[in-house]
Amino acid sequence: MLFLYKSLKPFELHAAIVFAHELGHAMDDTLLDICEQLDTIKEAFLRKRIELRAETNAWEKARQLLGDRLILPDNMELFELLMHHSLEPYYSKGFPA
Repeated sequence: MLFLYKSLKPFELHAAIVFAHELGHAMDDTLLDICEQLDTIKEAFLRKRIELRAETNAWEKARQLLGDRLILPDNMELFELLMHHSLEPYYSKGFPA
C-alpha cells in the first residue's frame, strides 16, 4: 500500500471508510426489502435503480458511522472520492439517475 499512499495513515482511513460502507449495508433496515425486490424484478433498469438505492443507503450509514472523522477536509475528500468511484457505474452512459 505504500506505493499508493506515502504513509499508512491514509490507508487506515481508506480501510475505515470501506469497512463503514460495508457495515452500512449490514445496518440498512431496508436491505431485506431491497433483496426481495431484486429477487422478483427482472427489468435491468429497475434492478440497477434498486442496487443504487442499496449503495446510497450504505454510503449514508458510513457517513454517519464515521462522524467526526470526516470533519477534516482531507478525510472528507477521500470519503467522497471512494463514494464517487463506488457509485460511478450507476451514473455511467445508459443509466439516467
